[in-house]
Amino acid sequence: MELIFSHIEHLSTTAYPGRPCSVVHTHGCPLTCIYCTAEDTGAGRAETQKLVELFEEGKELIDAVAIAGCEPLKQEASLELAAQLKEKGFDIKIHTTGYYPDVLEKVVDEGIADLVEIEIKAPLDTERYAMVTGKEDAAEMVFQSLEVLSSSQVPCRITATLAPPVFSHEDLPELVHALACYGLRDLKLRNHTGGDVKDPWVMHSYVEAPSQQRRCSMLHREVIG
Repeated sequence: MELIFSHIEHLSTTAYPGRPCSVVHTHGCPLTCIYCTAEDTGAGRAETQKLVELFEEGKELIDAVAIAGCEPLKQEASLELAAQLKEKGFDIKIHTTGYYPDVLEKVVDEGIADLVEIEIKAPLDTERYAMVTGKEDAAEMVFQSLEVLSSSQVPCRITATLAPPVFSHEDLPELVHALACYGLRDLKLRNHTGGDVKDPWVMHSYVEAPSQQRRCSMLHREVIG
């Protein structure tokens, strides 16, 4: 199966916690985040088996591969690559936006990831998340993905890119509370470095969404039954 990718990092010391790894950045994303700096151009194509052979050449240095984005779960070939690498003894990290919970559930069920990392793009309420990502259902997809991971044995890490004014330190208490509802506490923060972020609220009438704490409490009751 052919994988469409943007570029490959042959050696990274930061993409997989605590160990060197290679990173394949897949091409394409369903989201159109207003602060995104990903260069989703000049895509390459390769059969997954050829990529496995490429990574095997560096196995003296690395024994883990991160499959990242834009959004790897958009392509079925990402799952095939992960499965093939697992067969060769590599540990696999999947970095995802959480937009494809059904595909993520398949990843978990088939045991083809040793670590899943979900990147949170904005405060977790429906309207604000939609404004930042361009997808009205993006927040709900993230909630479903968090639920998939909370009921699995696969280690999970959450990353969040702070990009004021759309996502700032003031939003963190509600985010931490929401993640705690799913038993998720491994949160890594980073700062947006791509220049000024346009404020979408100036161009929209913003109606305050229901309290995230109330929303999360309802979800928590659903999760624990």
